[in-house]
Amino acid sequence: MRTGWRKTALLLALLGASAAAQGPPRSRAALRPFFPLAVGNRWVYQEVASNMGGFRTVEVVSTRQWNGNTYYELTGFGGETAWVRQTPEGALVEYDPAAGEEKLWYAFLSSQPWSSRLSLPCLGQAEIVKRGEALRTGAETFPGGLVIRYANNRCADAGLIEEAFAPGVGLVRRSELTIAGPRIYELYYARVNGREIGSPP
Repeated sequence: MRTGWRKTALLLALLGASAAAQGPPRSRAALRPFFPLAVGNRWVYQEVASNMGGFRTVEVVSTRQWNGNTYYELTGFGGETAWVRQTPEGALVEYDPAAGEEKLWYAFLSSQPWSSRLSLPCLGQAEIVKRGEALRTGAETFPGGLVIRYANNRCADAGLIEEAFAPGVGLVRRSELTIAGPRIYELYYARVNGREIGSPP
């Protein structure tokens, strides 16, 4: 009798673990977000498409409350410092204290294009064109990634072309258009929720 009970308990535990692993996208996005937000998280990117080899650093430095929501202060992501949060629907939004409104940056679970309001010039419509991709960078290869492509815009020398995000890691690659031509930045080093990826420059 006791043996039968143990087998039943083990079967239920395995089924529960399987259900969690195959849960709805929103649940998985909450567990392994495509843009992890925690004070101290830091990403360093290196330009790889030219001989410049310069670095960019993005960091979460503090938190603040507005309207009952916690926002994270993000520096270095483009434009000025931004206050961002992840919504229960898996989107990343920025809060504009002056306007008292949220602006959509990324709709990670969307199957439709959206108008991104990132603080960057000449943005076209954003659309997720690949899911479940293995994203290879100089730091590491990341499974389960997604790729966002931006539609052609009217600027000949500015704007985003493509971005790639890995779950539980964040942005790992960005292609952008500049007056000097396309530039590609890849993740070189990161410290995300206590995990270190790559080596500090």
